[in-house]
Amino acid sequence: MSEADVDLKPDVKFEEADDDDEELTVASKVPFRDLCLVLEKISKTRKAERRDEILLNFITKWRQAHALLHKSLKTDDSFFPAMRLILPSFDKDRGAYGLKEKKLGDLIAAALTLDKHSTDAQKLVNYKAPTSKSNEIGDFAATAASVLKYRLKREQCDIKISKVRAAEITSSVSYGVGYTLRFPRVVKIRADKGFADCMTAKEFDDLRQECDGKLAQRKRMEINDDDNDGSSPAKKRRGGRVVVKPTVEAAFLQSDLRDVKRKANAFNGREVCIMDNSANKGNLERIVAELGGTVVQNPGMNTMCVVAPTVTIRVKSVIAANSHNVVKPDWLMCCSNESRLVPFAPAFMFHTLLSTQATFRGAFDEFGDSYTEPVTVDQLKTILNKVEPAKLSSDEQAEWMEQLLDDYKYALFRRCRVYVDRYLILHDRSTSIPLCSLTLIEASLKLYGALVVDNLSEAVCSCQKKGRSARRVAMDKFEHRLDE
Repeated sequence: MSEADVDLKPDVKFEEADDDDEELTVASKVPFRDLCLVLEKISKTRKAERRDEILLNFITKWRQAHALLHKSLKTDDSFFPAMRLILPSFDKDRGAYGLKEKKLGDLIAAALTLDKHSTDAQKLVNYKAPTSKSNEIGDFAATAASVLKYRLKREQCDIKISKVRAAEITSSVSYGVGYTLRFPRVVKIRADKGFADCMTAKEFDDLRQECDGKLAQRKRMEINDDDNDGSSPAKKRRGGRVVVKPTVEAAFLQSDLRDVKRKANAFNGREVCIMDNSANKGNLERIVAELGGTVVQNPGMNTMCVVAPTVTIRVKSVIAANSHNVVKPDWLMCCSNESRLVPFAPAFMFHTLLSTQATFRGAFDEFGDSYTEPVTVDQLKTILNKVEPAKLSSDEQAEWMEQLLDDYKYALFRRCRVYVDRYLILHDRSTSIPLCSLTLIEASLKLYGALVVDNLSEAVCSCQKKGRSARRVAMDKFEHRLDE
């Protein structure tokens, strides 16, 4: 070891200074890490005498380095740079940074693109809360070290660059960039690429905006590199087995909406999920785009509703989760016809959340008829089909008809029960007299609303007889009355 190699710590060496460097200081040659190791060793030592000895040894080595570095005593270099780090509260020349542990935890989480609700982000913010490791309780530095442990790049060989394909770029709150890949598939591990060659966050956002998040229509999606990896193109084989590439079903693909012109901003960017396996799925997605909405293939936290023509297995899973309103395409068509966001109505719903049900109770009656919104003829038919007909007696029906048809001449005998005896023998239908005068009278009575009965009883208010035989004279004992 040369004369200029001063051992400040057992594993730290002081490099020899150049003669031409007039502003060289001892502090510029001592890494900050070495000062931290000294202070950490002091914090772990129990005996006060030993702690004093460690600090004194560090100061002594500093003085020795100072003497070797500066032959003359005329210099401004001193132990002050280290002292202001050891005792920052006594440094009056340097203002406080104003960084509390919680603020520093938020900055670290943002730098690592951690979701604020993730486990590691909560550990940084709530570092005083009990954790599985008792030595981290209340120690922000230990908590930050545990979070950073597996995220720091130690060796270049530890970083693996992958080329992947995906169907779509979708929104996600689980990642710091705010997006994730749908149906990602690793195509190749690029061992020939380094950490600096991967796609940046800006390049990822440019790709998302370029294709509007829809990657399934591209023949392939390449992240981290283009296809120019230096390898020669593979020769085409003649014949052989045909390899069918995996594809995404049409029900999970979104239509190309880049040429859709917005005609209204009714949805104002709200997300709508279309669950339709038929050819009409593209038309519904275009309607959402025309109204200023965003089409998603899977409902998320920000999805306004799910539109489905029928209750399929996939729709049943959404209903079982009870996290979204499931509406019929009629609601979407109504919004398109009126160019506005039409409020939900019971007639549109397959599944209704509790919050939406509470809104319905104040805006609709028990049959789904709105108190404020106008309805179409088809909607009115649907509402009336839900109304069960009341079971009224004949007298009650007649009374209602009189109120509704007050001056209607064909309701003259509406409340009358009439027995027409067109038989030679009373009640014997086998002795019916065909085409007698009572046949015309019976037809006239029915025309004017009378109820012609087959049996004679006390409820009958009128009796029409043919001739006056002994049997028919006996019928005169009944009291007949006519209520007009």
